[in-house]
Amino acid sequence: MGLRQTMNENPVVTTILTVVIMLAALGFIISKFIGHAGPAPKIPTTCYFSDDDGKTWYIDDTKHVPPYDHNGKTAYRALLYKCPNGKPFVQRLECFDADSKGKIEAEIASGKPALSAEYQYLSHGMMIKRPGETEWVQLKEGDSDSQIKWGKVMSATCPDGLPNARPVSVEENAKP
Repeated sequence: MGLRQTMNENPVVTTILTVVIMLAALGFIISKFIGHAGPAPKIPTTCYFSDDDGKTWYIDDTKHVPPYDHNGKTAYRALLYKCPNGKPFVQRLECFDADSKGKIEAEIASGKPALSAEYQYLSHGMMIKRPGETEWVQLKEGDSDSQIKWGKVMSATCPDGLPNARPVSVEENAKP
C-alpha cells in the first residue's frame, strides 16, 4: 500500500498531520519575528564626521548631532563609500535643520540612543549634500523637485560612473 493510498483511506489522520505541520511551520516563522533567533542588533555609538567638506574624516560619538562645532570648525556626518579596488571617499554629508537638531538633542539628553532619536527626522529634518557642492537638499512633502535632488545625492556611484560603491562601516576605521 502506497503513501497516497494510505492518506486517501485515512482523511482524518491526514488532516491532523497537515494541521500539525502547518502549526509547526507557523511557530517557526513567528519565533524568527519575535526575536528568539538571536540578540538584537546593536545601535552604533560612533560614526564618521568631516569638518572640511568631505576632504578628510574622523570618527566621533553619535551624540554629536550635525552640524556641530569641532575644533572651531562646523562638522557634518560623513557617509563613506568604497569602490572595488578603490580608496574610501565621502559620498555625502548630512546634518539637521535647527528645529530638528534641538528636538534630537533633547531626546538624547533624556537617555534615548542618538541614532534612534534622529530616525524620526530623516524624512523632513535632515539635509544632505555631496562634498564640493553648495546646495543642501531637504525633502519637502509634495515637492517632486526636492525628491529628485534627494535621490541624486543619495545614489552612491563610483568615479567610473558604475553603481557598485559599498558603504564603509566605522568598524573598518577607514583613513583619509
